[in-house]
Amino acid sequence: MNMKRTMVLIPVDTHKKLRHLAVERDTSMGQMVREALEELLREDREDIARAESVLKTFKPGTGISYETYRSRRRLGRAKSG
Repeated sequence: MNMKRTMVLIPVDTHKKLRHLAVERDTSMGQMVREALEELLREDREDIARAESVLKTFKPGTGISYETYRSRRRLGRAKSG
């Protein structure tokens, strides 16, 4: 696997918790950070894919104005229609 070294500063308490967790899981802190970053990126890709899917179903002229949305949201009913 091709890797690039980087330095990340984290709070002392977070470092301590990460170190303990890595020992419990019999892995390295670096591996845990890599896995967490991959999960974050995967979730972001999924969010983007969902948004793109929703946008494909949008029909121009069927939405509501921003002002209407804001007033409905304040009243707790943000759905269009």
